[in-house]
Amino acid sequence: MACWLIFDIDRPGAASAWADADLPPPTYVATNPENGHAHIGYALSAPVCLTDAARKHPQRYLAAIEHAYMTRLRADGAFNGPLATPP
Repeated sequence: MACWLIFDIDRPGAASAWADADLPPPTYVATNPENGHAHIGYALSAPVCLTDAARKHPQRYLAAIEHAYMTRLRADGAFNGPLATPP
Protein backbone atom coordinates (compact mmCIF):
# COMPACT_ATOMS: atom_id res chain seq x y z
CA MET A 1 0.00 0.00 0.00
CA ALA A 2 1.24 3.47 -0.87
CA CYS A 3 0.41 5.86 1.96
CA TRP A 4 2.95 8.61 1.22
CA LEU A 5 4.52 10.52 -1.63
CA ILE A 6 8.06 11.39 -0.59
CA PHE A 7 10.42 13.50 -2.67
CA ASP A 8 14.19 13.91 -2.37
CA ILE A 9 15.33 17.43 -3.23
CA ASP A 10 19.09 17.80 -3.49
CA ARG A 11 19.77 21.52 -3.44
CA PRO A 12 20.12 24.25 -0.83
CA GLY A 13 16.82 25.72 0.27
CA ALA A 14 14.92 22.54 -0.59
CA ALA A 15 12.60 22.90 2.40
CA SER A 16 10.70 25.65 0.59
CA ALA A 17 10.64 23.90 -2.81
CA TRP A 18 6.91 23.18 -2.40
CA ALA A 19 6.14 26.91 -2.07
CA ASP A 20 8.45 27.79 -4.96
CA ALA A 21 6.61 25.18 -7.09
CA ASP A 22 3.18 26.53 -6.03
CA LEU A 23 2.20 23.18 -4.48
CA PRO A 24 0.18 22.58 -1.30
CA PRO A 25 2.06 22.47 1.99
CA PRO A 26 3.57 19.04 2.64
CA THR A 27 2.70 16.87 5.62
CA TYR A 28 6.33 16.99 6.71
CA VAL A 29 9.73 18.30 5.67
CA ALA A 30 13.02 16.79 6.85
CA THR A 31 15.99 19.04 6.16
CA ASN A 32 19.70 18.26 6.24
CA PRO A 33 21.11 21.21 8.23
CA GLU A 34 24.56 20.79 6.68
CA ASN A 35 23.58 21.38 3.05
CA GLY A 36 19.91 22.47 3.00
CA HIS A 37 18.76 19.39 1.04
CA ALA A 38 15.42 17.93 2.11
CA HIS A 39 12.84 15.20 1.90
CA ILE A 40 9.29 16.49 1.46
CA GLY A 41 6.45 14.12 2.30
CA TYR A 42 2.75 14.16 1.48
CA ALA A 43 0.46 11.75 3.35
CA LEU A 44 -2.24 10.32 1.10
CA SER A 45 -5.80 10.69 2.39
CA ALA A 46 -6.46 7.11 1.26
CA PRO A 47 -3.83 4.44 0.63
CA VAL A 48 -3.39 3.07 -2.88
CA CYS A 49 -2.94 -0.67 -3.31
CA LEU A 50 0.09 -1.49 -5.47
CA THR A 51 -0.30 -5.25 -5.91
CA ASP A 52 -0.94 -6.91 -9.27
CA ALA A 53 -4.49 -7.71 -8.13
CA ALA A 54 -5.32 -4.04 -7.43
CA ARG A 55 -7.27 -1.72 -9.69
CA LYS A 56 -4.95 -0.06 -12.22
CA HIS A 57 -6.73 3.30 -12.44
CA PRO A 58 -5.79 4.42 -8.88
CA GLN A 59 -2.21 3.26 -9.50
CA ARG A 60 -1.96 5.27 -12.73
CA TYR A 61 -3.53 8.31 -11.08
CA LEU A 62 -1.05 8.14 -8.19
CA ALA A 63 1.86 7.75 -10.64
CA ALA A 64 0.67 10.80 -12.60
CA ILE A 65 0.45 12.91 -9.44
CA GLU A 66 3.85 11.70 -8.27
CA HIS A 67 5.41 12.55 -11.63
CA ALA A 68 3.81 16.02 -11.72
CA TYR A 69 4.98 16.83 -8.17
CA MET A 70 8.46 15.45 -8.86
CA THR A 71 8.74 17.61 -11.96
CA ARG A 72 7.45 20.76 -10.24
CA LEU A 73 9.71 20.21 -7.22
CA ARG A 74 12.70 19.34 -9.41
CA ALA A 75 13.13 16.32 -7.15
CA ASP A 76 15.52 13.41 -7.65
CA GLY A 77 13.82 10.98 -10.04
CA ALA A 78 16.15 8.16 -8.99
CA PHE A 79 15.08 8.37 -5.33
CA ASN A 80 13.88 4.93 -4.24
CA GLY A 81 12.16 6.01 -1.06
CA PRO A 82 13.17 6.42 2.55
CA LEU A 83 14.61 3.70 4.74
CA ALA A 84 11.77 4.33 7.19
CA THR A 85 8.30 5.74 6.70
CA PRO A 86 7.21 8.91 8.48
CA PRO A 87 5.03 8.64 11.59
